[in-house]
Amino acid sequence: MNIRRMHRWARSHRHNGDSRSPLPSLALPESSSEAFTSQPPTIIQHNSEKPKKAPSKTESQEGINNLLPSTPTKGSKKGQKTTVKNISTIFSSPNCTTIMAQTGTTAILHCEVNDIAENTVTWIRKKNHSLLTVGLVTYSADPRFFAAHGRHPRDWALHIRFAAPGDAGMYECQVPTHPPTSLYVKLVIVEANADIIGGPDKIVQQGSMLRLSCQVRKSTEPPTYLFWYHENRMINYDLDGVVVTHSRQSSELVIQHAEPRHAGNYTCAPANAKPDSVTVHILHSETPAAMQHGNQSATSRANPKPKLIVCLLLYLSCVTNTLLSAFVKGVHLIA
Repeated sequence: MNIRRMHRWARSHRHNGDSRSPLPSLALPESSSEAFTSQPPTIIQHNSEKPKKAPSKTESQEGINNLLPSTPTKGSKKGQKTTVKNISTIFSSPNCTTIMAQTGTTAILHCEVNDIAENTVTWIRKKNHSLLTVGLVTYSADPRFFAAHGRHPRDWALHIRFAAPGDAGMYECQVPTHPPTSLYVKLVIVEANADIIGGPDKIVQQGSMLRLSCQVRKSTEPPTYLFWYHENRMINYDLDGVVVTHSRQSSELVIQHAEPRHAGNYTCAPANAKPDSVTVHILHSETPAAMQHGNQSATSRANPKPKLIVCLLLYLSCVTNTLLSAFVKGVHLIA
């Protein structure tokens, strides 16, 4: 009976996982002790696993995040966890900027990215949702579009060569995070034009100074060149009394002593800008004496009647004097 009680006690403590409790003191008779010692010993296995370490702060936070319910976003499957990053942590360029470029130049749209890890920067044209570039590879069929590092290696700039008015619109720089993060740039195309001050006609006295000033309007950058034309001949480097000077957005043409051969059409033609023209008229100058003589001759030719009247009056006066003299002589003879 005592042996059975001891087995029941061993089994109950083995199921409870506690083998450190002391065995109950049992008073066994001598006959029973021999039977007990003849039975095979019961082996009780102890839990030998090492105690687990306390979770770190990061592991605890990850465990908490795993317990939080996931919020599905647009384009993601229900229950899929998404990581939303602040746009300021990805892009260092300002969002929704406006870039102005003039026709014929290369428009540059900057997109500075802080850390893209293994992601790739892509450029998309919002007008038709066309993919332009992925990384530094061009996917557009238009070879004018390409991506290159601008100010520094983190600047994934989109370049548009020979910009045209049709290139204006909104462009998207996208980093494929989850969900994708985008930065938008608006491109405005302007057409520069030349403007000659004092046109379209300019009158200069012969021998005086001819000065033509040309301003470049609506230009986003200085013209690479600016040529002056007299009729169809370029005169920037003409040594025949013509001096041309340039500044950042203007140019000036000076002729110290204008002559009749300097009359005609003058054109200011900057690079990547609409040209402008002016017509110069040279007035002939004469000395005062010659001008006075010419004026008198012209007046006499224009009005011959006064001279004729004077001659008639002189003739009549002579005739009258003759008649009076004859009458006086006749009177004396009669007397």
